Amino acid sequence: MTLLIAFALVCVAAADLQGGLNPGRPRWPRLPEGVKPMDDSKIVGGATTTIDKFPYQVAMYKDGNFICGGELIRTNVVLTAAHCVHRYENSPSRFEIRVGSTTYSGGTRHRVSRVNKHSSYNSYTTDYDVATMILSSSVSINTYTQLVTMASGGSSYSGYTGTVSGWGTTSEDGNISRNLRYVNVAIMSNVQCADVLGSGVITNRMMCAGYPDGGKDACQGDSGGPLVINHSMSNPSNSVLVGIVSWGYGCARPQSPGIYSRVTVLRGWIDAYS
Repeated sequence: MTLLIAFALVCVAAADLQGGLNPGRPRWPRLPEGVKPMDDSKIVGGATTTIDKFPYQVAMYKDGNFICGGELIRTNVVLTAAHCVHRYENSPSRFEIRVGSTTYSGGTRHRVSRVNKHSSYNSYTTDYDVATMILSSSVSINTYTQLVTMASGGSSYSGYTGTVSGWGTTSEDGNISRNLRYVNVAIMSNVQCADVLGSGVITNRMMCAGYPDGGKDACQGDSGGPLVINHSMSNPSNSVLVGIVSWGYGCARPQSPGIYSRVTVLRGWIDAYS
């Protein structure tokens, strides 16, 4: 998953960091001028879906451009990644949230009145990659717009199958998808992840998901979106949010799992700023 560094922001420095800093990239879209979204394509290794199967999924816009995903945790609160709002947390009027649509460009629009970025967020290591966005008006709950249950407690969820969704690119440095997509990934322990990525890269605020051979992952444009367990297409209310799409080395590469912000560890902050 290439860091999804939004449109006008060029994240060259992150790839050049040395001395133990994280050289991976966050996952918001980096789309060249004139690039068009692809219809009916797949998240890396996944498939298209509809919003009624993931009704807590939202699309985030800044200055009229799609930049990230997010999830509804209150009728007026969206949870997302800190890197999606970094440097703009004091300009909430530049953001817009769209809910209830299979396409990222559709849905009901909601203005943002406040942005809360974790004060310990580190743009070099992507640690504490979490933010909340307070909407100017509450969403209407229906088949296409619902809240997601957040995980609590001390489980690592290692060995669980997670489901990640979003409108991100279908390949590394590819085009975003017009329609919502999802993919199932295997959640790893942090010990297993450190064995792959090296010590000192993964913190307690992070979790990893993927496969040794790669092939299935979130990608650019999926940043801030949900990683859930217990997802059911027939009953999405069963879903439990365990992670927030954060960063990774490329997209779906072998021995390179996707990295997510760990909801259980960050839950106290999320509740306090919701």
